[in-house]
Amino acid sequence: MSDRYPELGEPLESAEGTAEPRDALAPLTFISVDGRSREDRIAATATWIREVVGQPIDDVVAGQLRSVEPGDIAILVRSNAIVRDYKEGLGRRLAGTDIQV
Repeated sequence: MSDRYPELGEPLESAEGTAEPRDALAPLTFISVDGRSREDRIAATATWIREVVGQPIDDVVAGQLRSVEPGDIAILVRSNAIVRDYKEGLGRRLAGTDIQV
């Protein structure tokens, strides 16, 4: 993209006062399962959720590390129909865990 828009190729700098995270989790994760079915993408998402819940995350409000909780996770999709598929699929794949969808 920086070939077309050179100004977008410049590195971003943190705003003054930005806290340095003490955890290893990325603030945003994109799960890509190229060329696979929606069910494969839902399965990959469920696997990622199982892996990340319980890992340490920097709670900037409390000023300390805490465990990732299911409520810390948001899933962005393009339509309500996809939301329904993810809710159903994740519900099946995460059944029997403490993770409610």
